Amino acid sequence: MSPPRKLPPLRNLMDAGHKRIADVIGVDAACELSLHFGGERLLVARAPQPHSRLVKKLGMPVAEQLGAFFGKEHLDVPLATPVVASYLDRRGLHRNEIARILKRGRNQIRTLLMSIHGHKDEMESSQLSLLD
Repeated sequence: MSPPRKLPPLRNLMDAGHKRIADVIGVDAACELSLHFGGERLLVARAPQPHSRLVKKLGMPVAEQLGAFFGKEHLDVPLATPVVASYLDRRGLHRNEIARILKRGRNQIRTLLMSIHGHKDEMESSQLSLLD
């Protein structure tokens, strides 16, 4: 068996706009932002309120960091499907689950991840275990 391949850092998969966000809140939080708000235009508050959707999904510290940098500015949150797919894959989610979350076909996610990872995933199971 060959050694596992080293995956490219998630930041390397991001476009300039997504990197700008990642520079403020970190790569993982930027992926979570795209996961929950991708495709939306958010008006980022300088002083986030505890009941805001942003605080509920990402927590007050991340919302405050966004507010300090982007406050009173509209932020177009990137969909960043390849980045988010790779992020979820690295967290151990099954390809079927990633496809369901991202509303894409399983084969589309598999092809996308193969292009990012640079190899065919021989260990991937095509079915979820119903007993887990």
